[in-house]
Parts: sequence; structure tokens; C-alpha cells
Amino acid sequence: MRIGFVLIGNSQKLNTLSKIAERKLVKDGHTVKYFSMENAEKICVEKHIVFFFDSGKSFIQCESLALLEKFLKSKGDILTRYASLFATHKLFGMKTFLKALTLLENYGFVLQDTDIIKSSHEMNSVIQNFTPAES
Repeated sequence: MRIGFVLIGNSQKLNTLSKIAERKLVKDGHTVKYFSMENAEKICVEKHIVFFFDSGKSFIQCESLALLEKFLKSKGDILTRYASLFATHKLFGMKTFLKALTLLENYGFVLQDTDIIKSSHEMNSVIQNFTPAES
């Protein structure tokens, strides 16, 4: 199955989490493709999209929410129905995480797996039980 990865935010932790997930999914026979705002390519043949989201800094307005909305608007109509959201753990990041979930649901995604990830060890255990849903 073709799976799209979208990194919202620019941190080393997001890159590490996405690489852990990519290794497991490729090992299971899936094809992973990364999408970004700089890439004008539409998301149309991917069966599942996995969003990796930076929860931002505590007590500061999170710019990742604006980036997520900008990404979704820039891609136009996304035909993929199923998505997952994995966010980095930050102090007071739950509110931002919940807003990101609401935003994705408002764009028509059915969220399969969502989690706040504290470490790469936790990502390993979460991704072991992850089976992407197919549109």
C-alpha cells in the first residue's frame, strides 16, 4: 500500500520518529512517500497519510497548527480518506494536539491512530501495532 508521510514542523525529533515508522512500514511491504509544502505534487494515490506534528513550545502560540492548515489548503482536494497523527510530546501540548485532530477531521479525514510520542522507544512500540487502513 502507498502511504504518505507529512512532517509538520522542523525538528530532529520529527525526523527520527518518521524514520522509525518508515523502516517498519517498508519492512511490512508498504511504499512510503514524503510530502511537503514545497512539493507541489498532489496527494491522490496514497491510501493512508501519516502526519508527524510538532506540538510547539509551552505558553507560546504553536506555529505548527498554521503550517498544518496551510499544507492542507495548498494540496487542494485530498482523496485519501484515512490518516494518522503522531505528535511530539511537549509540556502543555495536549491542547495543540486536540486542535490538530479537529482540523484534520474538519478536512474529512477519518483518524485511525493518534498518539503523543515522548521518545523514539515509545514510537517503536506504537508502530509495531500500527496497521494502516485503506481507502
